[in-house]
Amino acid sequence: MRVTRVEVEGPTTSFRYPHFLVGRQPTYEMPPLATLYGHICSAVGEWLDPSGLRIGFRFTYTAKADDKEQIHIITASAPRAKLPGTDMPANVETGAPQSIQIREYLFEPRLTLYVAPAEWTEAFRQPRYTVILGRSQDLMTYTRVSEVELVEAADAYYEHTLLPWALRPHVLRCRTELLPRFVDYANRRQPHFARYLVVKERIFTNEGEHWLRYADRGPKAHWVDPESPEVRGLRRGVWLHSLLESDDGDLP
Repeated sequence: MRVTRVEVEGPTTSFRYPHFLVGRQPTYEMPPLATLYGHICSAVGEWLDPSGLRIGFRFTYTAKADDKEQIHIITASAPRAKLPGTDMPANVETGAPQSIQIREYLFEPRLTLYVAPAEWTEAFRQPRYTVILGRSQDLMTYTRVSEVELVEAADAYYEHTLLPWALRPHVLRCRTELLPRFVDYANRRQPHFARYLVVKERIFTNEGEHWLRYADRGPKAHWVDPESPEVRGLRRGVWLHSLLESDDGDLP
């Protein structure tokens, strides 16, 4: 399978827990698929049809730390007098209280992004909008954009990535996390969540301490990046996730 592969790096990033509004703002340790979808659309310059789009990645960071942020809390109000010097109605209450809160962030993020089908390579070489990952101030740089032919292999290793919840009976070294899978901007930003397996340490599909095999279920092969480092005779696996549940289908 031919895919677009993008190497991304920057100084800091954070992936905010969506249900935390005030107080401490923790970060996910892996970028949610909804975040990566927005990142791809930003490079292309338009909202892409999520059906058929597949996303895989490897994500690392050097350290996790806390920072202090000043928050200006505003509230909506009915249209009234114009803002001074403008023709815009004052639809928000100004002079609202301010607060200081702790935000967790990831230092020196590094992302290898795989996008299928491989028709967006030129978009990443000439991104339409500023390259960010996470919040609007988390500026990133594309250090390499290329196309690669993923190949099928009987076994692979996975590391620093997400695997689908359907593989829970197989993967022995992981943790479960609920992440935003897709945000439907055509329907008032309706979020859709899904459970994923967070795999940080390297696991091998041919080692019983890492991966359980079943005769009647589970993947029969794995997509691997042939240009990834070879470890114990295996290449790094790339799991290509769908954004819509209806696109999941059966495991390969």
